[in-house]
Amino acid sequence: MTFMKKSVIFAVVLASLTVINQRSAEAKPLDNDNHSLFQELTPTFPITNPVKSKPIKALSESDIRCLEAVVYNETRGNKAQGAILVGATVFNRANSRYYPNTICGVAYQKAQFTNIRKVQPHHINKQTRDVVQEIIERYYNGTLNKAVMYFHNTTVVPKWSHKKKRVAKVGAHIFYAR
Repeated sequence: MTFMKKSVIFAVVLASLTVINQRSAEAKPLDNDNHSLFQELTPTFPITNPVKSKPIKALSESDIRCLEAVVYNETRGNKAQGAILVGATVFNRANSRYYPNTICGVAYQKAQFTNIRKVQPHHINKQTRDVVQEIIERYYNGTLNKAVMYFHNTTVVPKWSHKKKRVAKVGAHIFYAR
């Protein structure tokens, strides 16, 4: 290999490392004691609703319980940022014309979320309830991410994942837009 080719390869590798380091510096650690539980995920994608539909106006107690069950089942032991994006996925689907138009309708849709029928109210812990309250507040004040529509655990690679736009990786989940 010539000196020129080696120089070009070295420059490309160095530039890649610089970009990776810049992105890492932008990330806000959630697990650090100096930071609050509900830090914003550094946006790397537009926060727009990919599918316009009639927005949810009021949540029933049943909807809140369904949201708690989804968040609890999907994010146990993971970061609050990921739990908030899981909740955003549920809201975005409920506001989409392609999914049921209620939180419980989305939550109970076949083969979409870890089986929430097995979650009893006494399983839901305070942290899950706090995160769900934060999700609901963000939905009503307009700061809940409106782009995420799909996610999966990092231990699997679904067939559909290469067809969607990857927008974030938080903890054990990868999130996608439509």
